[in-house]
Amino acid sequence: MIINYYEILNIKIDASAENIKHSFRILSKKYHPDLNKDSSAKNKFILIYEAYSILIDSEKRNIYNKILNKNNIIETKYEYEKWTNKAKEEAENYSKKSYKIFEKDFFENIIFSIGLLFNIICILFFPIIFLLILGIEAFKKYYLIAIIINLVLIISVVFHIKRNK
Repeated sequence: MIINYYEILNIKIDASAENIKHSFRILSKKYHPDLNKDSSAKNKFILIYEAYSILIDSEKRNIYNKILNKNNIIETKYEYEKWTNKAKEEAENYSKKSYKIFEKDFFENIIFSIGLLFNIICILFFPIIFLLILGIEAFKKYYLIAIIINLVLIISVVFHIKRNK
């Protein structure tokens, strides 16, 4: 039986990634076993995590939508089962941690990923800004320093993400 992840997260089928993240954050806090002592909270938390992990990934979400709409193929069902099993495993581990640790591990990685993307964009567009505003001499003088600082930031963010996984 296919579970309706949209109902679990209380979102519409055309929900944006931001809506999915927002709903997941609220529901994971509400049902995390560290904060909710109800005997069914752990199972609800695992379902919420499973729903989030499938719907937040656009490729998985497209395949899930096909399965949900009965346009399924045997191979996609196998992939779906692998994804759900992995999500259940991860959720089981997160349910054993305190909510503060879960929140730090899970939501900080998202923030650091955004920071990494921002740094890469800065490295790509920084030279154009220097050339337009300060001219070629300032570009030669300060651009290398800016690249080094950004590379150090990127390396530290990547190291932090890998260390937390």
